[in-house]
Amino acid sequence: MVHSIVIPLYGNYPSSLVQQLHSFIDSGFSIILIDNGSQVKDLPCTWMISNNNAGGLAGALNRGIEFACSHGVQWITLIDQDSIISPFEVALLREGLQHASATSGSSNVVVGPIINDITRPKRLSVSILKDSLLPARLLITSGTTFCSAQWPSMELFNEWLFIDYIDHDWCLRLRAKGYKFFQISNVILTQTFGQYHPSALCHFLGMQLYSPQRHYYMIRNLLWLMRQLHFPLDIRVKEILKTSIKLPLWLLVEPYRLENLTQLARAIRSPIPPIQDPVIW
Repeated sequence: MVHSIVIPLYGNYPSSLVQQLHSFIDSGFSIILIDNGSQVKDLPCTWMISNNNAGGLAGALNRGIEFACSHGVQWITLIDQDSIISPFEVALLREGLQHASATSGSSNVVVGPIINDITRPKRLSVSILKDSLLPARLLITSGTTFCSAQWPSMELFNEWLFIDYIDHDWCLRLRAKGYKFFQISNVILTQTFGQYHPSALCHFLGMQLYSPQRHYYMIRNLLWLMRQLHFPLDIRVKEILKTSIKLPLWLLVEPYRLENLTQLARAIRSPIPPIQDPVIW
């Protein structure tokens, strides 16, 4: 029995990562770190892979998963470098995956945790904390857990997307192939999304502060997804509404407004790949 944790690294990783890696290794997990352009300094791990940011976060995840599968790993959990989750909870994800497969009568199952944004902590209800499977439509990449035996029939993360919306695209393509997604309700992963927004209005609206470069990928990738047949109407409407609120605020109240305008213009002019093959939704 081998369970690997795949962690892409980029930029400055949090100091808490070192202690978390030690705890994973002490609990019997193998750790695959993908150096995507980080300031790596002797981090504890089982394997370290250099990816040079090829394909961005999507490329790092693909390289890590492929490496894990080639080394006989049975279960794989993907975790962001700034995520906080205990080894016990990762083991619960694996147990939840096995339970979900048995309950659903299918091996085409992917599970993930409940997500708690560290900048906007939620009061989690007692019902959520009970040991149960919650059907999910989408999962973020961090905490996503699946059986490696399914990988050959699954989809690669789209490396053209690079970073933003790679989880949306991946989950929706797998759902079109009959995969089922669940959140394991007694597993809580704490995650940081962007930085605290200096604008009180933006913070009130639930916005986080991202770089102009990230805004480029957000807009470019959303424009591409709007053309894809596996992207359902209700999610299209939701993302359009969210972006229509965010975009003017990026240009009016955020730092680096000129850079934001430049990157948004670049995103709109960016060549878009052709529509993918039709899928049944």
